[in-house]
Amino acid sequence: LFQLYSSQSSSDILYRITTVVPFPVANVDGENVLYSDYLMRYRADMVASEKKKNVMETIEDDAQRSKVYKQKAMEESIRDAYVMKIAREKGISVSREEVNKLLEDARKVKNQEISETAFNKIVADNFVLSMDEYRRIFIELPLLRQKVSVEVDTSAKKLKDEVYELLKANNNDFAKVHEKYGEKVLIEAPGAVKHFNVDSGRTAAALKLQPGEISQPFASDNNGYYIVKLISKTDTEVTYESINIKFAEFDAKLKQLETDGKITKYIKLEE
Repeated sequence: LFQLYSSQSSSDILYRITTVVPFPVANVDGENVLYSDYLMRYRADMVASEKKKNVMETIEDDAQRSKVYKQKAMEESIRDAYVMKIAREKGISVSREEVNKLLEDARKVKNQEISETAFNKIVADNFVLSMDEYRRIFIELPLLRQKVSVEVDTSAKKLKDEVYELLKANNNDFAKVHEKYGEKVLIEAPGAVKHFNVDSGRTAAALKLQPGEISQPFASDNNGYYIVKLISKTDTEVTYESINIKFAEFDAKLKQLETDGKITKYIKLEE
C-alpha cells in the first residue's frame, strides 16, 4: 500500500498485484477507478514514448514525461470508469465479435494483414502489453465509450439528423451545411489518400460511394458522427470530403462531476 499510494511505484510486480487485487486509484460518482487500468495506461505510454523519444517525442526530460503521462493515465482511467458505470446502468455492452473485427482491422497495414504472432510481438515491444491488455485499453474501452457517447449525446444525434436531411434536400452541398451551422460542424477535405488510409472509417465509407454521393451518418471512435461525400476514386486512391459532428455531452457530464466534487483521486499527482 505504501508503494502504491505514497511512493507511487509502477514496477512490474506491483502492477501485477493490482491486476489481481482491485485497488482503487480514484473514484468517480461512486465508481472505483482501478489502479491496474491507471498503471496499464501509464506504463504503456512511457514505454511507447521512450521508443520514439529521438524521433517524435517532444518531451525529452524523463521526469517531465512521467508527470505528463501520469496525468493522462489518470484522466483516461477516470473517463473509462465513468463509461463503464453508465454502460452498466443502460445495459450497453461490447461483443467479442465487435472487438475481433476491430482487432483484425488494427492488424492490417497497407491492405496486408500482419500475422497474429507478429502483431503480438509489436504490441509487446512497443507497449509492453499482453494481447488481453491491448484489447482492453485500445479496443474494448474506446468502443464502449463510443457506444455510451451515442446513447447520452442526444444533441449530437439531433444535429446529425438535421445535417443529413439538409444535405439530401440540397444535392449533397456541404457549403449549405457550413452556411447554416458554421462552427457547430467540422468540414474537412484531406485530398487524395490511399485506400488503406486509417481515418476513423472515412476512407472505407467513401470507397462504397459513387462520386457526389454521401454516406449515411456513422459514429466512429470517440470523435462523433461523420458524413462522407466521395469526390473521386482510382484503383489506389480516394478523394473525399467529410462532416464531423462531435460528441460533447459525455465530457460535459464528467466535467460537472468534477465541479460538484464527485471525483476523488487517491494519489497526488504533480502538476
